[in-house]
Amino acid sequence: MKSLANAETCTAWGCIQPLDATLARIVANSSSKTIELSIGALPVSNPASLIAHYRGEYGLDFTAHHNTPIFPNKSLRPSGNVNPEEMAEQLANLGISRYSAHPPAKKFVSEQGFFEWANNWYEVLQTYGISFCVENMYKTRLRDNSKVET
Repeated sequence: MKSLANAETCTAWGCIQPLDATLARIVANSSSKTIELSIGALPVSNPASLIAHYRGEYGLDFTAHHNTPIFPNKSLRPSGNVNPEEMAEQLANLGISRYSAHPPAKKFVSEQGFFEWANNWYEVLQTYGISFCVENMYKTRLRDNSKVET
């Protein structure tokens, strides 16, 4: 099992810049060889070419997380109404074998709906040889600091 202890995430480096600028900043400022593609970097027109370049030139290994910018000019968030097949196909095409996501908010899906969502994503990703992890979230707070049940 590969350790992700020394991984960088484009969330930390993204600063709402395109993925190409984010990856350039990571390789210029970090020795990590594992990069988590996640929210924080904006999508680019040819992510496949970009990822292949950084994999070949710098020996980087990529994992992906919720709202990852791996599609041409868009990110895909794994909500209750997104088909996981699209994500699985793109991850496989890019040679990414690990994906993690946040579950839909409780206000959008019941507990049973959560388990169905997680199982569906797991089964689809497994058919592509992609490991799947659900990342739990802390209780959500609204901008006025009041709690929302999640």
